Amino acid sequence: MAENETMSAAVETGAQTADNAAASQEVVAPAAESVPGGEQQAAEAGAQPASEGVPKARQSKEDNARYKANRIKAEAYDGISDSVLKLARSKGLSPKNAEEALKMLHAEAEGKSFEEYTREEAAAEAALEQQVKGSKAYQDLLKRAEADRADAARFRAEEQMRKDLEAIRRVDPSVESLESLGDEFMEAVRKMDGLSAYYMIKGKQAAMAAAMPPDTGEVGHKSNDERDYTSEELDRLTSKDLDDPNVFQRALRSLANLKK
Repeated sequence: MAENETMSAAVETGAQTADNAAASQEVVAPAAESVPGGEQQAAEAGAQPASEGVPKARQSKEDNARYKANRIKAEAYDGISDSVLKLARSKGLSPKNAEEALKMLHAEAEGKSFEEYTREEAAAEAALEQQVKGSKAYQDLLKRAEADRADAARFRAEEQMRKDLEAIRRVDPSVESLESLGDEFMEAVRKMDGLSAYYMIKGKQAAMAAAMPPDTGEVGHKSNDERDYTSEELDRLTSKDLDDPNVFQRALRSLANLKK
């Protein structure tokens, strides 16, 4: 256990050192090596610009400082990872990466196999997840998220309906609402935009009207008001119906024709 605590402390100390180094931006530049003819090469390089006529992009001091800090932190953590891997391998372990090496070292310190340690760790994480999901705070959070999603979906639907109505009214100003176009339109607009659904419904109605021309009737055929009543229709006529002079005359004619 003492070895485990020492190892964890070393990792934490290394991480803290990386953060501190990044914050203070302390980097030691490598010393320049003395190369024969170096001064002459530098002079020649200075006499020949790297790119003629192309302005060099300049970064702000804040950007340079941020990039520098991130680089320092990354290098420090890489060093810590290498140390953990070397420690694990020195103990005869074969980790694939630093995370697995750290778990193997913890398992060894607790006298457990790596498989046993990972199973217990997974079980502990599952129990914690179950505890969190069963809490009232988590359930309230889920309900609020669901309500927010419903509000967002309703807003998007209402906004789309408003846009569809505006597009349709530019073509047909007589349309007062999408609902007035009927159930068939409301079903179609779920699969396409409103204007396309409008054209589809109107085109279908026009096609049906063209396929069913009005009945002009047969030559010499009497209209419904001109024909005689049948005996059953005469029986159903009421005194109120007979108050209509046209109905009364038609009834008398029909009765006379039935007696012939």
